Amino acid sequence: MPTEILRPNAAGDEENITAVVGDGIGTHYTVVDEVVADDDTSYLLQTGTTYYRDLYNLGAPSGSGVINWIKVWYRFRNTSVTYDAYCMPAIKTGGTAYNGSESIQPANDLAYDNYSYQWVTNPQTGVAWTWADLIALQAGVSLKMAGGNANSRCTQIYVEIDYLVAIRSQGYIL
Repeated sequence: MPTEILRPNAAGDEENITAVVGDGIGTHYTVVDEVVADDDTSYLLQTGTTYYRDLYNLGAPSGSGVINWIKVWYRFRNTSVTYDAYCMPAIKTGGTAYNGSESIQPANDLAYDNYSYQWVTNPQTGVAWTWADLIALQAGVSLKMAGGNANSRCTQIYVEIDYLVAIRSQGYIL
């Protein structure tokens, strides 16, 4: 099955995460849009025990066919040896934001790890995704800490689209 990757290409409707580090530009989406994660070179940074969320516009999809699912991938880490760090993927479709499941980076696990959350159907409509849904899709993350002055860091976000392509073979569509 073919897949397509959509990466952040502009600010979305929310930029609430309190700090960005690296890239010299100061825009949130530029620290998470890279093809190869640069880890602590550029990242979003959040301290405190309340979730803060960023959403980003994405490049336009070019695929066609039946969409099986979309998956938001994100790479984050904890800087605390005492408190856990938390991250939730988020999407915005049809004017409403939806969060995926919470991921926990335990205290003293200071390495970046990759996480993902998959949506088989559009949460707004309850039916399969359409390519039109994906044109206006925004994706991002929410970050928080369990306590202390350490921080949760996210260095990469992207959306993977898995789909089937219709192929004509001997009069049949496969």
